[in-house]
Order: sequence, then C-alpha cells, then structure tokens
Amino acid sequence: MHCDDALKLVDRYVDGELGDAQAAPLRRHLIDCSSCRLSAQEAEALKSWFVDPKALVGPAEAPEGFAERVTELAFGPRTQKGPRSLNPALAGAGATDQSVQQLSGYVLNLVAAAAVVLLMLAFGINRRSLPHVERLNADSSSMTESLEALDALNEQEAELEDQAADKQDR
Repeated sequence: MHCDDALKLVDRYVDGELGDAQAAPLRRHLIDCSSCRLSAQEAEALKSWFVDPKALVGPAEAPEGFAERVTELAFGPRTQKGPRSLNPALAGAGATDQSVQQLSGYVLNLVAAAAVVLLMLAFGINRRSLPHVERLNADSSSMTESLEALDALNEQEAELEDQAADKQDR
C-alpha cells in the first residue's frame, strides 16, 4: 500500500469504519511507515477532543435563569407598565408604550386592508365565467347533460370533417 492510499483511509480507520479487508493492509503499512503512523496518531488525538454522543447519559440542562436572560436579550427589559417591546430597536431607543401601540395599530390595519383586498380578489376570480362552449359549461350540474353535450359536439365536429374531406375529394 502506498502512503497516498493509506492517508485517505486513516480517518475512517480511527473512526472504526473500515472492514477487515481494508484495515489489515493499512495496519501493515502503519507498522512499516512512521510518517503514516504519525498521521494516524494525530487523528486519534484529535478524535479524543470530541465527545462520543453514545457516552452522554441524559439531556443537557440549561443553567438557572437561562430562559429569562435570553428573553431579556431578545426583547429588552420588562417594564412595570406593560409587556416587552417586540422590536429591540424601539426598546433601546426609549420608545414609549404609546408609540409602540401606534405602530402595532398601523401594522394591524395594514394587514387587515391586505386581507380585504385578497378576499375581494378571490371573489372576483371565482365570479369569472368558467370555460364554456355553447351549452357546455364547466360548472354544469348534471354529468349526463355534459356527456350529451360532448356527444353533440363530437357529432358536429365529425360532420365538419366529413364535409371538408368531401370538398377535397371534388
């Protein structure tokens, strides 16, 4: 085995991912080649820095007060007057509760207006006439009516094709 081939396999060997067919020639090479052996030892040392997930006994626990600190960092300190500001920029700029409420009211009005526009658009699209040909509509209530209308259209089309064929024959 050449050093290039051995170095490609060292990490998988250290992780125990090689079968005997690949590991045996690599072991022989590592015995003979000090450079590759050193690489394998370095990979083994590096592996020792990482925790094996199988060795963990239970779920990790958050330190005391962790959730409160994260909440305070995300939303700013809680005031006695009302809830935390959802916008950290406003909370840091000394914004009053009134300005936050005005902004919230504006955003809610904007969302409501957008919902009304979308609703009107949906009704408008629904009211458009569906595709139809003479008596055949896509919203016909009876399946038999639709099939009869299709048969009539097919007969008309066949007659038109026959007439066109007769004209070409003449």
